[in-house]
Amino acid sequence: MQPFKPCFSNRVGTTLFVLVILMSPVIIPEVQAGNYFKGQITYATYCQGCHGSDGKGALSGAPNFTRGLSLMKPDALLFDTVINGRNAMPGFQGVLKNEDIYNVISYIRNFH
Repeated sequence: MQPFKPCFSNRVGTTLFVLVILMSPVIIPEVQAGNYFKGQITYATYCQGCHGSDGKGALSGAPNFTRGLSLMKPDALLFDTVINGRNAMPGFQGVLKNEDIYNVISYIRNFH
């Protein structure tokens, strides 16, 4: 009796595995429409002092927007952080309009 041989070679199995991974859905945060250019102006006025002009965080504890980890959150969670504040960051409820916040989110999502 011959030993059992798999139906697929390693090459075929590896190819199938790669295809399954590539075809799997990628988790992308829900994005609200925001105006990048208006967000840039609002960011410079209200955010740059702590988060830096380059988004890398000018103060200790300010997230680095050039690394994707801070921005993997959905817009709704980022919006909530801006409205209510978090840790040392003050909330901007009553200071910024909802539209302004979504504009800033659009801007910071484009830091590299």
